[in-house]
Formats: sequence, C-alpha cells, structure tokens
Amino acid sequence: MKKILTFSFAALACAMLTLSCNKTGSEITPDNPVDVNPAGEQITISAKLSEAITKVAFTPDADGSGKAILKLAWESGDKLVVADHANPSSTAEFDLQSGDGTAEATFTGTLPAGASSYDVSIKSSGTVDYNTIQQAADNDVSHLEYIAAKKGLTDLTSVVFDEVCGVLGITAKLPAGVAANVRSISIVASENIFNSGNTLSIALDSPGDEGNDDILRLYAPLPATSQGISAGTTLLIRFNDRYTRFITLGAATLTPGKLNEIKVNCSATDKHAGAPSCDGSNDEKAYLIGDKYQLLAMNSLMVDNATRYFKLIDNIDMKDESWVALNAPEPYNKGIDFDGNNKTISNLTVSSGSYPSFIGVLNGSIKDVVFEGATITAGENCAGVLAGYIGSSSAGVSGTCSGITVNNSTVTGSRNGLGGLAGIVSKLSSAISDCHVNNTSVISTKERVGGLAGQVEQNLEVNNCSTDGVVVEGSINIGALAGVLYGKAVNCISAGGSVKSTNTTSNVDIGLGGLVGYLDKGGLISKCSSSVNIKHTTNGRDIGGLVGKMLSATIEKSFATGNISGIQRNVGGLVGLVTLTSGKAVIRDCYCTGDVAGDAYSGGFLGLHEKGSVEISNCYSTSKVSGKFAMGGLIGVIGSADLSMSNCAAWNGTINASSHGSSNWSSAAVAGVTFPTCTLTDNYRNPSMFLTAYWVPAADYAHANVSSAHPLVTQAGTETTATSTASGQPGYPQFPYHGKVEAGKTLSQLASTTLGWDSSVWDFSEDLPKLK
Repeated sequence: MKKILTFSFAALACAMLTLSCNKTGSEITPDNPVDVNPAGEQITISAKLSEAITKVAFTPDADGSGKAILKLAWESGDKLVVADHANPSSTAEFDLQSGDGTAEATFTGTLPAGASSYDVSIKSSGTVDYNTIQQAADNDVSHLEYIAAKKGLTDLTSVVFDEVCGVLGITAKLPAGVAANVRSISIVASENIFNSGNTLSIALDSPGDEGNDDILRLYAPLPATSQGISAGTTLLIRFNDRYTRFITLGAATLTPGKLNEIKVNCSATDKHAGAPSCDGSNDEKAYLIGDKYQLLAMNSLMVDNATRYFKLIDNIDMKDESWVALNAPEPYNKGIDFDGNNKTISNLTVSSGSYPSFIGVLNGSIKDVVFEGATITAGENCAGVLAGYIGSSSAGVSGTCSGITVNNSTVTGSRNGLGGLAGIVSKLSSAISDCHVNNTSVISTKERVGGLAGQVEQNLEVNNCSTDGVVVEGSINIGALAGVLYGKAVNCISAGGSVKSTNTTSNVDIGLGGLVGYLDKGGLISKCSSSVNIKHTTNGRDIGGLVGKMLSATIEKSFATGNISGIQRNVGGLVGLVTLTSGKAVIRDCYCTGDVAGDAYSGGFLGLHEKGSVEISNCYSTSKVSGKFAMGGLIGVIGSADLSMSNCAAWNGTINASSHGSSNWSSAAVAGVTFPTCTLTDNYRNPSMFLTAYWVPAADYAHANVSSAHPLVTQAGTETTATSTASGQPGYPQFPYHGKVEAGKTLSQLASTTLGWDSSVWDFSEDLPKLK
C-alpha cells in the first residue's frame, strides 16, 4: 500500500493508524461490540492517519540547510482486510469510500461471517521483499508500502496498530558525478538487520541524481519485527560494485513506524574504489583501494583482454578473509596495473584455486607494495605470495614487478615451483627489480623451490632483489633466491635463513644453493652474494654456497660467505657441481670465505667439475675445507680436460683430508684431483696453508702451468698422462695440483700485481680483495 503524499528530501515515517467502525443503520458501542455479523450487513470503518509530520535531520550540502519532511495520506485503491482471528483464511476486503488524498478516509465492506474476533490490516501487494528492492530513481519512494496490522480485536471502535512497518533510508554522499551513474547498490551487514538476512540489494530502474548534489537517497522497507543495530555492526556498501564504503555503526534502534536513516559520507575519492574520472582505464584514472572490501571488489573490476589500473591508498588487513587470485584460471588475459603506493596488505590468505597467490598469473605490472603475514597454500599449481606465474609464454601474456616486499609469510604445498614472491617467472616486459622476501617460509615436497622464485625462465632478469631469513625446503633444485635460474640475477643478495632438501635417497643431485639451486641455459649471476649457511644432514649432493648445480651459464663478480656442509659429495664454497654436455660454464671475478665440509669431492670454491667446457678466472677462496678425500683449496675434483682455470688463488688457512692414505684419492692446495691435461695457468696457494693430504708439497714445491702440451707433473717431476696410473689409485690418472707460491705478499698485493686483476672490479685496500 502506497501512501506517500509529500516527500521533500529523504523521509518516510509510518504513522500510527486510528480506526473507527460503524454498522449501517446501527450504533456500535463498547457495550455492543461487533464480534459477529450473522446478517452479513455492510458496515463502514473510518480510518484516520496521524497528521503528525516526521522531520528527519539531513544535511545534503555544506551549509546544512536541507530537511526531510514526510506526510502520509490515503490513496485511491487502498483497501483494508478484516480476517477471522480464529480462521485467518476467512477474510473480507473493505474498499475506500471517501477521503482519497487526505489523512482520514472511510472504508466499507462486510465482516467475515461467524467470527468472534478480528485481525485488521492494510492490504498490501503481497510481494514485499525485505532483501531485494527495485527503486524507480533517486529519492523515489513509490516502491514502499505501508504495512500495518492489529490482531485479536473484538471491538473495532478504536484501533491502534501495533505491528507497523519501518523504513530504512540510506543517504549517501558520493564523489562528484558518481551518483548520476549508479544503478545498483548492495549492502552487507555483519549481522542480520534486514529481516531474513544480512544483505540488502537495491537496483535503480534509471540512474540519476535528483538534486544534482551527488547524493543518493535510497529506501527499503523494514519489517515490524525489526529490533535494532548492535554497536559495532559493520556495513559494506557497494555502488555499481565499484565504489565501496566500509563503515562501523553504533547501537541504534530500528523503530517500526519510523524512518531509520543511515547517512554515509563517501565524498572523499581517496576512500573509494573509483569515481567517474576513476574508471580504471589508465594510471590517472586508477581505482583507489582504501579498505579490504574495496580490495575484495577488485575481482569484479578485472576485464578480459583489457588492463585495469588500481592504486592502494591505505594499509589493508585481510584477516579472516579468503582471497581469490585476480587472474586465474585460463586464459589469463585479464590485465592489471597495480600501484601499491608503498602501502601494506596484511594477512592475505589463499588456499584454493589456480596458481594461489595475490594475482594468479600476472599479466601486467605491480609495484611498491608490502605483503605482511601472507599464507599461501598450493594445491593445484605453482604458487607465491604475489603470483603463481609472472607472465605466461603459453598464454602470450607478460608481467613485471618492482618494489615488492614479502615479510613473515608462508608458502606451502605439494607442488613444483613455489616461491616467496612468485612460483614461476615465465615472461617479463622488464626486469623484476627491488623485490625482497624476509623471514618467510617456502616449503614444498616437490622441486624448484626458491625464497624469491621457484624458477626464472630464459632471457628474464631479476635485479636488485634479496631474501633475508628465508626457510626454503623442497626435494631438488632449491635456492635461497631461486630454485632454478635460466635467466639473469643481477645485484641480488641472500642472507640468513636456511635451505634444505627433503631427499633421503643416496647420490641424488639435489642442487642446493645459497642463492640458486640449479643454473643453466645461458643463465647469468652477476654482482650477487649469499651469506646463507647450509648444513645438509641427509643424502644428496651438489651443494654450493652460491649455486648447487651449474651447467651452461655464467657467474661473475659475486661471492659467498656462508658455511656449507653435506654428508655426501660435490660440496663447494661457491658451486657444488659443474657439469654440461654443450655450451660453456664461466666463473670469473668471484670469491668465497665460508667453511666447506663434505664426504669427498669438495672444494673451497668448487666441489666437482664433472664434464664440459669450463672457464674459471680471477677468483679466490679462504674457506676452511674438510672431508675424507678429494679435497681442494679451490676445486675438489677436475674430471676432464675441458676445464681452464687461471689467475686464481687458494688462500685457505686449512685443508684437512681425514682419509689421506695411499689408497684414497688425493687432496691438494688448489685442486685435490686433477685431470692431467686440463689448462691451469698462474694459480697460487697461500704460503701459510696447513694441508693434511697424501701428497703434501714441500714448502718450496710449486707446479708449473698445466696444459695439453705440458701435462701435470708429479712431485718427482714425472709428467702424468690420461692413461698413467697414480700410486695407490689403480685406473685413475688424476693427481693433486698445488699451484704456485709467492711469499711475502697479501692476497690483495698478489692479485693486483702478479695476477693482474682489474682494479675497476676489485678493491685492493685491505689484505683480502673485495668486489666493488
């Protein structure tokens, strides 16, 4: 029943209704109540609406001049319904006879036969939905019905309705121009205040801003049973699913028969996900994200085959919210440009969906945001806090990120390709730069696991990134920065934390590295360092202070200072194993200083060169090296003639081979076991080195340069060949290589003069050279 006569701003009040009843040709008195109508005679009921005007304080503009006024009146077509209280299905309708447009009217009709008491109500359309509202336009109230009832009456002389509807009024001040475009509004409350639920949806048939004041006036019926709003009740209000506002209400009574108004000031654009000029189409019109509900609304704003722009304008706590990645599943074609504005997203939780992470598959760019306390659980695909994939070559999309920090987070799952920042870096439009992961755990039962990224593909660059205090665990190919690197890592650092393999099978190449687990396909590590200590206590080999396993790739101008140990072979201060069948491995201008301990095939710089073309130059180690046999100050074992090492220094203080009898392979100052026709040029040892090995050089003993033309010689001066047999090592032609000695110089003096290292690369101001 619609009875709105005057509605000047934002008001509706459901007034009390007074009824009187007259039987045609008879007088009705309290002593003669109308409780039956055996003759079925027609009667007249006089119904009067209160003339009281409800005024609701309202300020539509800055000077506070606006007031809301409401007056009720009967309308043509209104009816009363009188029902038998004992049998509610037995009803009679009373038609409006007079008083249209006024507050007092008469209704005529015939009472239900046989009733002793009655229920009186105003006839409604019967279609009132307290949760889904269709409103014609801004400030329109034609959809509202006055619903009132009184039950169990025996005297209809004077009736006061005690079940009366209420109205919820939402008055929202929006950013300039927004109100004229809004067509849908959704309100989600933290408790059930909208009768049957906690959600109210209002759809406008036509958009518009009636007062041209950027204010929307919205109205919804409240049932007579409305009780009130508890203090602390929160409301999330969305306009067009884009402009959102999150507010906390104080305690308030939702009064039946009254307008209950909630006023929301959403005029500040920096508190909204958008405005007319902020449609997400470019960086100047980015959607602004100021609370967790606006962040959750991002999914509804992402568009296939288009890029949407977002800017974070406040720190956001996502505690108790479940996040769904923005660009997943296939075809991963939703573009994004996200400016974190140096704000923090806390407690992001992702536990389902494709590529669990904030983005899913990054198609676009993201910058300058901190993720604090994220929890990512990988079920189906690779995962990371920022992205499961950055770019996707197969999907033809690319991405990039800069200025991303991940703190105190966890990424776990039984999947390949887990990383603190990203699972797989597949395709970039520019380098990943200035990204950092701190005090974070990345744990998988599978392979390719890294503190920053599980895997970085070819021709892609990670620049000026770091990990600090990360705990990284997987089966094989595990690194504090990257599990697998096929691209470039430049100016990157890993510090603290740990890397661990879950492998327990003997003699498995696990690829465990203080920076990178597995390096191949032309990959490059330049100007990087690691101070991660690795103590691997289960089976597995290829463990290095910087790289676990290296194939065709380059390491330059980098160093490792962590202590490195394993219980099997191929342990190195910088690299555990170098092996390749094509291409070339190059290591130049590098050093390491941490202690190295392995079962065998272990070196202060490189554990084992197995096969393939390798060039090492201008490098040194000061590592204390210990193990059973095949230990070297620089290299544990050189396995083929394809290795070339020049101008390097084994500046170790101690090399201790515990099994150094004649039946064991040799250990040595520079290379414990050496292929006799490899190329070794001007490599020096520390004159004060303490060496425990089977072939210990005399104090003045030095090896000449070694090449295919001048094979390695024994201490007695006999040349060795690939077919000769070393004493105590039947069938193995390898021999120790102790290098040269030049006493009376610090290593910086030796490197800057005799070895001729480049002063633009090295700083010689201290006893030990340091990289610039």
